[in-house]
Amino acid sequence: MGSSLCRIDTCSVNVRFDDGAIQEFSAVEPADHSTTTLFINNETRFVSQLRKSKVVRVESTFYQEGSRTLEFNVEDFKWQ
Repeated sequence: MGSSLCRIDTCSVNVRFDDGAIQEFSAVEPADHSTTTLFINNETRFVSQLRKSKVVRVESTFYQEGSRTLEFNVEDFKWQ
């Protein structure tokens, strides 16, 4: 997967928990300006929904690849 198109300013990603509606979350790159990692803002809202989900899909825009959706099976995720 390529580099994220988010820069120092915030951007947004679309997230879908299971078969629910698509939700927009703002995101930022890390302080080291890496383009391979994003941090989702409003993590409380995100984690609250993640805990109840089996599948999470995150859509973001990548350099020279356009919009891509990453799918994560979180059904067996172990919470501590």
